[in-house]
Amino acid sequence: MANKKESTVKTFLIVFVLCLICSIFVAGVTVSLRGIQEKAKALDKQSNIVLVSGLKYDPDKDDAGEIFKAHIETKLLNLSTGIFVTDANIKDPNDFDYVGAAKKKEYKVAIDKTKYKLGIPARSKIVPVYIARDDQKNIVSYILPFYGQGLWSTLYGLLAVKADGNEIVGINFYEHGETPGLGGEISNPVWTAKWKGKQVYLNDKIVKVVKGPAPAGSKIEVDGISGATLTGVGVTNSLDYWLSENGYKPFLTKLIGE
Repeated sequence: MANKKESTVKTFLIVFVLCLICSIFVAGVTVSLRGIQEKAKALDKQSNIVLVSGLKYDPDKDDAGEIFKAHIETKLLNLSTGIFVTDANIKDPNDFDYVGAAKKKEYKVAIDKTKYKLGIPARSKIVPVYIARDDQKNIVSYILPFYGQGLWSTLYGLLAVKADGNEIVGINFYEHGETPGLGGEISNPVWTAKWKGKQVYLNDKIVKVVKGPAPAGSKIEVDGISGATLTGVGVTNSLDYWLSENGYKPFLTKLIGE
């Protein structure tokens, strides 16, 4: 009888030790992979910024990380004042999560739901802005991050504007969950190319996506995507807020006035 009990105890002990070893192994692998994942995420972010910046960049040949390091400067912008700031709690602006900060009391700014159909309740009072410079240190573009609700998902994008603050260099939606072949076409370079040369503001209006083809010669309207009207509406709603006086307008107005 004692032998049977001892056998049972040994069995449980062996199982416990094996589970402990497996747990330690899995935890070790997770920790070791975390660094790799973070580096990959950072590189993907840099690639998207460089891609929309207007700098010379060939994804098949060039190192986005090296171009980012040499030609992109990241600064923190106070949206309300339109002035670049420093924050003692933020050591590296590149590490600042402005989406996550919108949930923190010290950064949170509520969005007026009755005025804007953005689909998010608040934004951060401070956001990172990326400044792209050429080899002669001339400003090629300012890259402005933004996000808002599409049809099925949150659309995360980057809008690049020239140093004059009003001509669009490019737009890039780097993360979303819209329907492939329909709303998902907001990531298609053929469509995003239609934004180049458009104006941010014209006669107190903000650049927007229209249903169907944009009027010939329009500087403020972009062709809608066939079968993706509501995704286009989401893009327009996002820009309506982020380019308003509650978003980047105070900053862009300073550039336009210079």
